[in-house]
Amino acid sequence: MEEAVEGKKIRSYKDLLIWQAGMDLVKEVYEATQNFPREEFFSICSEMRRAAVAVPSKIAEGFSFHNKTEFKESLFFALGSVAELETKIQIGRDLNYLSQGAQERCQGIIKKINGMIWNLIKKMDAK
Repeated sequence: MEEAVEGKKIRSYKDLLIWQAGMDLVKEVYEATQNFPREEFFSICSEMRRAAVAVPSKIAEGFSFHNKTEFKESLFFALGSVAELETKIQIGRDLNYLSQGAQERCQGIIKKINGMIWNLIKKMDAK
């Protein structure tokens, strides 16, 4: 289905490199939002964290369906969460809540995940 950790057979969604990258994104977003102003905790900060968590969650959910069509649908939902998060990262940066370094780290992971999702969708369409 997708490349897993080198030499390891895919037995679980946790073996998927795309899920692992999603988990890296969650950690990066949580770290990047730690110093947001207190008044933003229940707005943009919470929304960014929710969108980040949705990415590996949708990948895990889709993988567990064991159905290509439903997995692909979950991957599109994950792409939507990535786009939402990317927008909120830009807003956080524009409001000076995020440092340029934090924005660049998040954007790097987002770019990687976007490519991985689209590659997986293409592989699924080819079969």
